Amino acid sequence: MDYALVSDKSSRAQVIFAMLSASQQEESCKAMAQRLANSSPLSGQARSRSGEAKFAGIHTVGAIMLGLSAGVLVFYPYLVEGYLSNMILAVLLSCMFLEICNRRLVSPTITSVSILLPFIVFPIVTLFPAESPQQQSWILRWSVVFPVAIVCGFLIQTSRERPKYFYGFGLIGAITVLLAGYERITASAIFDRLISNQSFEYFIEGGIARAVVGSSHPLVLGVLFAALVPWGVRRNLVPRACWASWMAIGAYCTGSEGPTYISIALVTLVVAAPIRTFIADRIAIAYLAFFAVMATLIYYSAFVWDIEVYGADSVSFSRGYREGMYSLFIDAVLAHPFGYLGAGIPSGEWLLITQYKGIRDLAVSIDSELVYLAFEWGMIGCAFFIVTVLIGLKCYRRSQPVALNLLALSGCGFFIATHAFLELGIFWMIAIGCAGSIALSKAGEDRIVQLEKE
Repeated sequence: MDYALVSDKSSRAQVIFAMLSASQQEESCKAMAQRLANSSPLSGQARSRSGEAKFAGIHTVGAIMLGLSAGVLVFYPYLVEGYLSNMILAVLLSCMFLEICNRRLVSPTITSVSILLPFIVFPIVTLFPAESPQQQSWILRWSVVFPVAIVCGFLIQTSRERPKYFYGFGLIGAITVLLAGYERITASAIFDRLISNQSFEYFIEGGIARAVVGSSHPLVLGVLFAALVPWGVRRNLVPRACWASWMAIGAYCTGSEGPTYISIALVTLVVAAPIRTFIADRIAIAYLAFFAVMATLIYYSAFVWDIEVYGADSVSFSRGYREGMYSLFIDAVLAHPFGYLGAGIPSGEWLLITQYKGIRDLAVSIDSELVYLAFEWGMIGCAFFIVTVLIGLKCYRRSQPVALNLLALSGCGFFIATHAFLELGIFWMIAIGCAGSIALSKAGEDRIVQLEKE
C-alpha cells in the first residue's frame, strides 16, 4: 500500500499500525525458527562435533601423556620413586578427568566425586594408624592405586584416542628392549643400584647377564615384554611380526624362561591369523582348557606336591619351590577363608623344606599370583584371579590384542606374584579395565570396541 495515497488521518494511522504488526510478526517468526533450529538434534550434534573438534588436540596430547607416563611408571619404577611417582599419578588422574568430561559418561556430580575421591582417600589412608608400613602400603594399593588403574583402563578402551595411548606406552617398551639388549650383551647395568637386595653381578652367569634396566627384577621385565607382544595383532603382517619379535627378544634378554616361552607362543598367535581365528570360532574349548588347568592344579596341590623340595641346583630348586608353594595353596584357603588381608603372612607358619637352600618361609617370597591372592584375600582372591581370566576369554572374539594382553599377564601369574610388584600390578589392573570395558559393552556398540580386521 502506498502511504502517500492515503489522505485521511485515521486511515493513515490504521496503515501504520498494520505495518508495525507485520514487522513484529516477522521478527517473532524468525526468533521461533532460530529456537527450533537450536533445539533440533542435528544442531546439537553439530555443536557437539564443533566442541569436540575444539578440544581434540587437548585430548590427543592427554592420551599421549597418559601412555608415556604409564610406560615410565611401569618400566622404570626405581627412577620415579617419591615425588616423581606422585606427579605421574597426578597425570594419570588428570587424563582420566579429561576423558570423563569428554565422554560425558556420568553426571557432573558423580564425575566430581570420582575425581576427588582418590585425593581424599590418599591422605586419610596415609594418616591411618597401620600396624606396619607393609599394611599401609597394602591399603594404599587396594584403596587408591589399583582402582584408579582399573578406571583408567576402562576409559582408555572407551576413548577415541586409545591408539595414542598405546603408541606412547609402546614407545617406552620398544626403547627399553634396546636397553635390555645392551645389558644382556655387555653384562653391565645401565642404572647402578641394588635389585631385590642383590647387586647386578648376582644376575650374571657365564658372562651373560639377565637384563633388568629400570625394573624391579629381570622376571618382572620379562613379563612386561611378553604382555606387549599381542599389541601388534591389528597391524599388517610384516609390522605385526616385527613388533612381536622385538618384544620377544626383550623377554629373552631378561633370561627369564617363563616369559620367554610365553612370548614365543604369543608370537606364533600374532603372526598366524588362522590360529587366532580357529580359537575365536571355538572359544568354548578355551574355557574348558582353563577349567581343566585349574582342576589339575587343585588336584596336584592337594594330593601330589609336597612341602619338601628336592634338587641341588637353581633350576630344580625354582621348579620345586613353586610346587611346594602350591602344596600349601589349599591348606591356606581352608585355614583362612578370607586371607590375612593387609596383615601379611606371619613368619614361621608356612614353611618349605628345600635341599638347595634349607628352610624357606613363604612370608619372605611367594612366586605365584594365585597363591599370593589366596594368602591375602582367601577365596575372594582366588575368585578374582579366575574372573580376570574369564574376562580375557570373553572379549577374545571382539578384541584379540586386549584379550591376549590380559591373558598373558594373568598366565604369568602362575609363576610370579604379579601385584606384589607395584609396576606390574598397575599394568595388570589397566589391562583388566580395558578388557572389562569390552566385556561389559554391547556386542554392536562400535564406539566401545571395533571388531578385528585382518
